Amino acid sequence: MASRSDYGRVGFIIPVEGAADQYVVGVEHTFLVIHWDGEEGSNVEIIKELGEVDQDAPNTFLNDGKADPRGRLFAGTMCDMGPGVEFIPEKGAFYRLDEKGVTQLCDKITISNGLAWDLQEKAFYYINTVENKIRRYDYDVETGEISNQRYIFDLKKNKMTGGPDGMTIDTEGYLWVALFNGSAVIKVDPKIGTVVDKVPIPAEQVTSVTFGGPNLDILFVTTARFDLGSEQKPPCGATFMVTGLGAKGHPNMSVSVKKVTEPVLIGEGPHWDAEAQALYFVSIDEMTIHKYVPETGLHTKTKLDGRVSFIISVEGTTDHFVVGLERKLVIIKWDGGEGSKVEIIKELAEVDTELPTNRLNDGKVDPKGRLFAGSLGQMTPSGEFEKEKGSLYRLDERGCVKLFDRINVANGLAWDLKEKSFYYIDSMDYKISRYDYDVESGNISNKSYIFDLKKNEVNGGPDGMTIDTDGNLWVAIFYESCVLKVDPRSGNILDKVVIPANQITSVTFGGRNMDTLFVTTASLNLGEEQKPPCGATFMVTGLGVRGHPDAKFKLPANY
Repeated sequence: MASRSDYGRVGFIIPVEGAADQYVVGVEHTFLVIHWDGEEGSNVEIIKELGEVDQDAPNTFLNDGKADPRGRLFAGTMCDMGPGVEFIPEKGAFYRLDEKGVTQLCDKITISNGLAWDLQEKAFYYINTVENKIRRYDYDVETGEISNQRYIFDLKKNKMTGGPDGMTIDTEGYLWVALFNGSAVIKVDPKIGTVVDKVPIPAEQVTSVTFGGPNLDILFVTTARFDLGSEQKPPCGATFMVTGLGAKGHPNMSVSVKKVTEPVLIGEGPHWDAEAQALYFVSIDEMTIHKYVPETGLHTKTKLDGRVSFIISVEGTTDHFVVGLERKLVIIKWDGGEGSKVEIIKELAEVDTELPTNRLNDGKVDPKGRLFAGSLGQMTPSGEFEKEKGSLYRLDERGCVKLFDRINVANGLAWDLKEKSFYYIDSMDYKISRYDYDVESGNISNKSYIFDLKKNEVNGGPDGMTIDTDGNLWVAIFYESCVLKVDPRSGNILDKVVIPANQITSVTFGGRNMDTLFVTTASLNLGEEQKPPCGATFMVTGLGVRGHPDAKFKLPANY
């Protein structure tokens, strides 16, 4: 239900990305951007009018609204009450607001209410309260289009009291639905249409829900206290906080995916240098190393004499890097300038000397500054690699040590000190491995599998990987146009970030607050042309998580 302000009834308020004190609100028929400092009774300034809806229906007003995962605004209208407590039917409509303007998505809505998106299921869920059902639409995250309406839950068939109002979704894909005149929030499995849980609320008119709190595991519940024939005494109308549900929600913010560089052939090996506030990455077959500075937008590159698979800053320097150059681990000097000369300072080691067609692939530095890097065999024109030709190596003061061999495609690496874990990807396994990790020695042991892509019906292959401060893995999926957030303890997919490129190669966190996910991609023609923006590097914000700073390489004193 909407509330009133000096400007009219307000249906929703949503923060504007990048502005600490600006919000988009639905007031009567109009989408407005306002300025409000959040203080009690302080003035509200209207910054901009974005659009008007229902011009031919003067008795309607905007009700529930939300931003989709790409930051588009979706909102619907409802009509005033007629005599008694009945709403005039089918006078409202449902809209989307984006760079194309205001678009009506459907009409004949009586009370527009709950909205939720599930990227993994490519689904949009919607409530028109008087139907006493939940709709599901197919959802295109790239365009914001919805299609193929059907019903996935019927309240009357499930003997629920009250009507469905606001709604949210948790990270496992369950819907949490407020029941107006039902004194409860219900947890619904949209895949099978059943009630999984019911949370009683000490108010009859439960209006909406959202997850929040530091861990996004608190359910906030709003209620009303309309006198619709019976007085609604306190605490009716209060907002409630529900804890201990064992569920987490998605951040209520728009996830923004922005292209930040022009396409390359095989973008790989992203490394964030926190001191320089710069992203370094490579284009393997083009033999180039790259630097991108988000605060200025400056992107520079230069060429090396050989295929380069990763670039990592050397501790204590501003212009020295360790790179994987063909089969060699090399220290180079580069000033970061466009086309500027690269000087090879030192050759540290050469691997796979008995396999001259091999090359190094993914490499990273562990929390103690040791270098871990893997190799792979030759790639055929169709994109297949020679099987079990690669190995994984560790380089530190003890030298370059082979940790294991028979690797197909050496890829993602991540460490979790709290769990004493090292996570690793051989892409052709279609799994993520876990090893026990000794931080003092750098030794790994006791291999197990903690995630299986095929069992989770993921069609692409796992490539590069990073880890956030909550211990969840972010995995680039080659041929699947996405990055997956995986809980390595349960083996569950927690989130899916869609990227507008097919061949997703690697990921790392960066930015001032370590809350920006940088994503590299490729544009290899492996039987099908990969058109721009394929091959670009992307910057993803609004995920509500942070990563660890990428460790720099500690050059051993004996090298």
